[in-house]
Amino acid sequence: LELCTVLADHVAEWTWTVLREKTIYHTLNLFKADVSGMLRAEGWVVESSMGKVQAALTKAHKNMDDGATALLEPVPKPWPTAPTYFETNKFTYPFQEFVDTYGVPRYKEANPALFTAVTFPFLFGVMYGDIGHGFVIFLGGLMLVLSERSMENKKMDEMSAGVFAARYMFLLMGAFGVYAGIVYNDFFAIGLNWFGSEWEWKHGLDTKSGTTANMTEGCSYGDATCIYPFGVDPAWHISTNELLFFNSMKMKLSVIIGILQMTVGICLKGLNALFFEEQLDFFFEFIPMLIFDMAFFGYMVVLIFMKR
Repeated sequence: LELCTVLADHVAEWTWTVLREKTIYHTLNLFKADVSGMLRAEGWVVESSMGKVQAALTKAHKNMDDGATALLEPVPKPWPTAPTYFETNKFTYPFQEFVDTYGVPRYKEANPALFTAVTFPFLFGVMYGDIGHGFVIFLGGLMLVLSERSMENKKMDEMSAGVFAARYMFLLMGAFGVYAGIVYNDFFAIGLNWFGSEWEWKHGLDTKSGTTANMTEGCSYGDATCIYPFGVDPAWHISTNELLFFNSMKMKLSVIIGILQMTVGICLKGLNALFFEEQLDFFFEFIPMLIFDMAFFGYMVVLIFMKR
């Protein structure tokens, strides 16, 4: 029993020691034998971090009291295609991770994460547009941002760590949700009469269902001075054709934004083809895609704006 107790007290430490030794030997097995008993390894290092790598090697030798020094030299060219590395910070990290789930851009290729940092929260706001719900998400993101210093060094499970890492994403998603909610004039699905409606029913609350609304006194249909200053007029929220109006508006808005985003992606493809001097991709992929996009979807957007 005493032996089992002693073993139990040290088993965690022994397990960690064995795992560490196995990791070291696994890494050393990736090296190749070189002259004079030296081991050689090749790998990629970010150019700006060369000094840090050299300092780490020097520190390792000092800790081992080893007089020999490791050599850090660039491999002669030609090199194979380098892996892609994007330097991120606490704001851009979640957007880069989101883009990487779909595919990592090639080395020196345009990074779509820069556009995603704006377009993704905005498209979420267009989809989720509600002042109340958006404000709840905004407050949640703001709370995580304000408490980041106290939470950075805390041990969290995988889901909590993912939510914390995306705190700035949630903050923007909530902000755009509030903005789109103001455009839709939705506060927990209730219309707010911020500036006074330009429509009225003569009988007020006694109005019968199906009665047509009239514009306020001094206003006529099409008068630019009698338009609700910002967002949707709250009268639409109590009209019988509310669903028809809002579905039509949101559908057209989604089509316009979606086609615009798709066109930007096609243009990025063309810029990448020019940068890498891939003429076949430029003339036989980018140009046909752009023509098809403008001829069909671009024409659709023009019709949306011209339709009365």
